[in-house]
Amino acid sequence: MDPELVAEIRDWAAKPGPVKFLLALHTRLVNGGGIDRPLHFTSPPLSDDQCGELVELFGNNGAVRPDRINLRLAQQSLDSGRVRLGLHDLVELVHGPVVTRTERRQRELTEKTARVAHDRQELLAIMDPVAQLAFERRLLAALPPGSTYRVPEETRTKAGAWSSFSAAIRAAAVWWPCWEAGEIVTEKGLAATALGGAKNWTDAGRAAFHNLVRVPFDRAVKVADTEIRLRGPLVWRLDDVLVDAHRSRPWVSLPARGVLRLGLIEGTPRGVLLVENGESFDRVCTETAAPDSWLCVWIKGFATDGLISFVRRLPEVPLVAWCDLDPSGIEIIQDVQRRAGRKVHPVGMTADLWELGAKRADEPADRKRWQERAAQLALHGPPALRELARHIATTGERVEQEGIEVCNPVIRELTGRLAEIVREAGFPCS
Repeated sequence: MDPELVAEIRDWAAKPGPVKFLLALHTRLVNGGGIDRPLHFTSPPLSDDQCGELVELFGNNGAVRPDRINLRLAQQSLDSGRVRLGLHDLVELVHGPVVTRTERRQRELTEKTARVAHDRQELLAIMDPVAQLAFERRLLAALPPGSTYRVPEETRTKAGAWSSFSAAIRAAAVWWPCWEAGEIVTEKGLAATALGGAKNWTDAGRAAFHNLVRVPFDRAVKVADTEIRLRGPLVWRLDDVLVDAHRSRPWVSLPARGVLRLGLIEGTPRGVLLVENGESFDRVCTETAAPDSWLCVWIKGFATDGLISFVRRLPEVPLVAWCDLDPSGIEIIQDVQRRAGRKVHPVGMTADLWELGAKRADEPADRKRWQERAAQLALHGPPALRELARHIATTGERVEQEGIEVCNPVIRELTGRLAEIVREAGFPCS
């Protein structure tokens, strides 16, 4: 088509009447309709100006009315005029190729089927040289092709999701030759080589890998230890070395897994207090009497596997956490409860303190995201923190536990509040 005519049609298509007409016709075509029936505009009808703009192209042959466009007559006008363009082509000139919903669904199905087939073939190729994976390879190869990711029912991984199954297979394919050769394999090194990133392990992936290789995860791979910083009534004895977390000032750092696996742990803390941020932890250790009877632990903003293993060793005492007054702080408590299988009592995380606290200077878009996360936590988060989550969900504003308005009252009242938690939870007070 003549470039000048194309430019003229595009100018016409930018006017309000043509915009409305072409959008409606595009919608009909995408939904699988054709141009054999009139296109109606009853709510609202076309204005006089909009009708006039359409008449510029279709003429006064009765094709254009306020309540409808007779597409057959409109096409006749195009055929007999200088444009000589089909209505379907006119729509595509403005909106691009018309793909019906049926065609789009079929294309998506075809693409997904191809993607699933590619990923299955890739996994089969990874398993091929590893004799220990022959059984899993036969199971996967026997599955019929399809557009959904399926895990073989008899897989030794016992995985329910493709992501966990794939992770276990990929990791095992790298791990088994190293294991047989007596080579040391680290947790993050295996993930970096087999899973595309050192941090790509998931709990489900670890469990599926363990089920597949039938070796405990921390024996199959070398897991780096996690330092935990703490103070309170705990003594760790390792050969002739003694670490007294009660006498250490202001605190002591210990290897979490080393404490659990080596030497002896002595001490009877009244409870365990987890503190999210370092400055608040330091104030708990230096300004309160909590460490006299409670084991106070800095969690550095998240709960590591080592920390979870550590708190599991102290099931007979209450577990308390003091975190930021924001969705992330609530989620830390939720995460500890889920992974440790224990109730966590929050302290210093009330709606009243959130009201008093200085709010972080987040951008509006960030506050919107925090609002959405808080709204979900108000429905499904730990019951003791749902009121706080509801308040956060009103504005999306976050409050850090170090803020003067929050931290000072919590520090002043901490030992009394911990004693209340012990009584409320039904634990012995001494």
